[in-house]
Amino acid sequence: MSSVHMGDLFFGTRISEAAFRIDMPEFHHCVHVTRHTAGSKLLITAFDGWIYQGTIDRVEKDHALVSATGIHKHEDCSGAKLAVAISLTHQPDRLEWFVEKAVECGIHAIYPMQCRRTQSRRFAADRLNRIIHASAKQTLRPLKPMLAAFQALPEVLADTVAYPLRFYGDCAATPQQFLGKLARADQDTLVFIGPEGDFSEDEFRLLSGEGCVPVSLGRYRLRTETAGLAALQILQTLQSL
Repeated sequence: MSSVHMGDLFFGTRISEAAFRIDMPEFHHCVHVTRHTAGSKLLITAFDGWIYQGTIDRVEKDHALVSATGIHKHEDCSGAKLAVAISLTHQPDRLEWFVEKAVECGIHAIYPMQCRRTQSRRFAADRLNRIIHASAKQTLRPLKPMLAAFQALPEVLADTVAYPLRFYGDCAATPQQFLGKLARADQDTLVFIGPEGDFSEDEFRLLSGEGCVPVSLGRYRLRTETAGLAALQILQTLQSL
């Protein structure tokens, strides 16, 4: 185990196999908030599957140069990916909560979407990306999840055809259709989560017609953001068995 403080993970641009450059705004936090200087030990990542133990070689006016001195953590980029396509929530902070927790729980891609019954159109991509960045650092994730563009359900379906397994939450699904029984740990998987009031009948037909499978997430009706996290937890549990 590294002696580096577990909270000191910073994002840097890889400039060679074992060297990184920390730029603004990450540089400000590194030097002016956490008070790192030349010679300080820290953890560094380019979010490309690796976290390294590193040492700051030089601090300039607006950037710092870091040398990697050892491997702290590695995540296999070829493993099965977990994704959730989720309707915007009526209250934006509920979607922000989902995004933060989903990153902590191992999601690889988030597809925010507009459905017929989606009440909100407020989508703050910059804010959500900042939440993803901060959460990935907090949880020491070597890979930062992808936030897709906000699109309508048909466009999300068209953009996700490469996923071999696609499911959608359906309150009418039976216990035999529980996601944990139908999903596979070794396959890239995407789950569609509808808005408050659920998908419309036309959307259910569209999802089914595109080969998506209806699933139950448990015995109770869940809020949109809770359903998204529940689906992710079920999939992650399968990968851990």
